[in-house]
Amino acid sequence: MNNKMIKNTYFPIIINTLLIIVLYFVGFNFKDYVPGGSPEDFSGFIWKNLNSFQNDFANSLLNYGDMADANFPGFYVLSYFNPFAYSIKSFHLFSLFIGFLTFISFGYLLCKKDPNNLILNYSLASLILILPFFISRVYWGTSAGLGWLIFVLLLFYFNKIRVFFNKNKFIYKSDIFILCFLSSLLLYLRASFVFFALYIVLYFFLIIRKKDLNILIL
Repeated sequence: MNNKMIKNTYFPIIINTLLIIVLYFVGFNFKDYVPGGSPEDFSGFIWKNLNSFQNDFANSLLNYGDMADANFPGFYVLSYFNPFAYSIKSFHLFSLFIGFLTFISFGYLLCKKDPNNLILNYSLASLILILPFFISRVYWGTSAGLGWLIFVLLLFYFNKIRVFFNKNKFIYKSDIFILCFLSSLLLYLRASFVFFALYIVLYFFLIIRKKDLNILIL
């Protein structure tokens, strides 16, 4: 394939990806109109709970059951240490950055699977930036927005361990530790991700358990 054909093939894809990224950032200014219940959740209990943890961390953690959030308090614990959680505007901008970082991480994950199609991989990854269920949570800074980033990072380490195992390579204990840590953190952030955590457990016990597992201790 000559350079002209390559340019004609990838140019529309690049333009489309850039357009999606622009729409993602522009759409942030119109977050009041995104579909879903994120605006009501944020104004109803998320920001109130964040302030409660900022003002009295220990008491809020002990009495978390009295708050209106059905998820575990991991999101509020992390937000307590977030220097951008002092105002609604800075908190939402931070969440916007987290959403964009999720797109970058997802694109990188796809490139690890297929390193010869960087442009196409990032173009596919950019589609999450226009999904209503994703942007509504990211724009409003809910726990699901941070949860998606942790989920993508978890996928990266799970796939890394799986590939090493299939190729009979040494699996570092540090990678297993990070996998377990991210899985636990994800559940502590968003309980709805429990199904992937269960999949990881079943994979290790039902598939890897039947074969020899070589682990290199760092």
